[in-house]
Amino acid sequence: MKMRFLLSVCCAIAVASCGEQEPTHDRVEAIVVYASYADEAYLPALFEGYTSETGIRVSLRYADAEEIIENVIEKRGSPPADVLLADSADGIWRAGDAGALLPLVSELVEERVPAQLRGPDGYWTAIAFRTTQILFDTQQFSAADFGRYEDLAQPHFKNMLCLSSSSLAVNRSLIANLIRIHGRRPAEIIVRGWMQNLALPPYKTETELLQAIHAGTCAVGLVSSSESGLRQPRDEASRIAAVTPSPAHLSIEAAGVNRHARQPEAARALIDWLVSAAVQERHAAAIAMYPANAAARGQDMPLPQQPGGSNVAAAAWLSEDAVKLAERAAYR
Repeated sequence: MKMRFLLSVCCAIAVASCGEQEPTHDRVEAIVVYASYADEAYLPALFEGYTSETGIRVSLRYADAEEIIENVIEKRGSPPADVLLADSADGIWRAGDAGALLPLVSELVEERVPAQLRGPDGYWTAIAFRTTQILFDTQQFSAADFGRYEDLAQPHFKNMLCLSSSSLAVNRSLIANLIRIHGRRPAEIIVRGWMQNLALPPYKTETELLQAIHAGTCAVGLVSSSESGLRQPRDEASRIAAVTPSPAHLSIEAAGVNRHARQPEAARALIDWLVSAAVQERHAAAIAMYPANAAARGQDMPLPQQPGGSNVAAAAWLSEDAVKLAERAAYR
């Protein structure tokens, strides 16, 4: 009798246990994100929002921008990345081209992010973008003096132009775009014209370049919108103004799912969250970039025109050519 009673109790417990459904997030380990950020305190704060909403933790691994791309391509790092967060179209394109990314396969990403800002083969999406602006001294020039980046090679800018290093991804991709639009030889002539117009050798960082422009050392310079802080045509607090040529050069922060991700579906869900309007507004404001999600940008912030309406990564495959061209033109 006692044995039957114990057996009945055990069966009841087993049935009750089988009937309980654990929350989905209990079965998901921490999502591993590989990223390159100077401010390593920012991303944990951002992803705390995801954990609060879903109960799923996000584990971050930081490295140099080039190193994280190589780690994903060469399958280095433990644990492997679920999500790759790259700081350039060149980097994310190389990862996709090397077969290191899985197809993103996300209807939400397709709805929220314009095709121009997504990988043409469906392997990645931009999270945010910046433009390359021409900054100028309003006491010497007006916005009408700057129609294109190519114009800075004109002789009347001699000893007035300042640039940051060609080793920076934003400048490398700009040169690659010039090659794509004009061809190698014409693009090299343009870059050589820039070099002839330099007031000083290229600065190591955009921050140093921006300081020189505001100090009056340089009358004209090429600076990312995320660095300049001049998203409007004119900064009334200073004599420096900014203009974004049309067509504009865009550079991006992008995300993709590692081919060797242990949790690819959870990785895709995290990327969906990153391109949601509310998160886009917070993230873009924090890193001084523009949201990739059109709804987060609003009507007053349209996507800048690109040459021929091309994809933001259209010139990524010319990155090595851009490096060689810069060397030939003595653009350090």
